[in-house]
Amino acid sequence: MFKRILFSVGTISVVVAAAFVGTQALLSDSVTLGVNTVSTGSVDLQIWDGAAYVDGPVAGFTETLLPGQTSDETVVWLNNASTVALSIMGTATGVTEEVGFDSDDVTVNVTPYDDLGVTPGTTVTGTLTAWELGLAILPDIPAGTDQRYHVTVSVDSGVELPETSVTFDFLFTGTQVL
Repeated sequence: MFKRILFSVGTISVVVAAAFVGTQALLSDSVTLGVNTVSTGSVDLQIWDGAAYVDGPVAGFTETLLPGQTSDETVVWLNNASTVALSIMGTATGVTEEVGFDSDDVTVNVTPYDDLGVTPGTTVTGTLTAWELGLAILPDIPAGTDQRYHVTVSVDSGVELPETSVTFDFLFTGTQVL
């Protein structure tokens, strides 16, 4: 009798185990997503040198301004040769000032224009000190297009030193718009 009970329990255990394994196979499945590739694009911001768009530096302006004066407009063309839109940041670099001159005495204004002379963004105004930290310039430049900017420089009317000067580079940086 004990053997029959043991045999019955064993048979039931085998049947339950088979049912469990069969149910697991029935309720599960798997597939593979293969050949995955992630690529990065390239960002290519260029500046007009008067004859063509180039990657390298382009000579800016040299102008003598008296206190309280503003320079003539310098027109700068930037080309986004990338396949993505770029946000633009302007930064004054390599600022060299003579004794007694202060970067807060010089203001740089950057105004975006389109081909028709319409301002598609806002004029960004800052002292050289502010521009050294970098300021955003709107609008973003769409992929494969260019943007024109008018740049002026003003000297504060409070500057009293004769024949003093400040030199600086102005760096435009394009960053992919997410």
